[in-house]
Amino acid sequence: MCYRNADLLAVNADGNMPYDICEDEATLEYIETCMANQGVTQELIDETRLSNEKKMLDDIKEYEREGNSPSSWCDRAGATLVSTPHLQPRIRPFRGFSATLSTESAH
Repeated sequence: MCYRNADLLAVNADGNMPYDICEDEATLEYIETCMANQGVTQELIDETRLSNEKKMLDDIKEYEREGNSPSSWCDRAGATLVSTPHLQPRIRPFRGFSATLSTESAH
């Protein structure tokens, strides 16, 4: 990877980089050594992980500056903005019980 100039900061669809998904300890050390030799810092890793989101946000801001409504924005891949209230669960409490969300799974 290092000798063939592989992009050690490539991010897959899940947001992981090669060192994130490497399970072999020796290979992981090799990747980390290559990253260090290339001057990769945690700041660069963080910036790279967020680059797609930052680009999208910049595109939306530019779209809005041009007088368009952000709600009509769509990127080249067809991604659109979603209003987060629509993603919130609808809870209808049963009489006598309080409505709460739990992060614990039912057994």
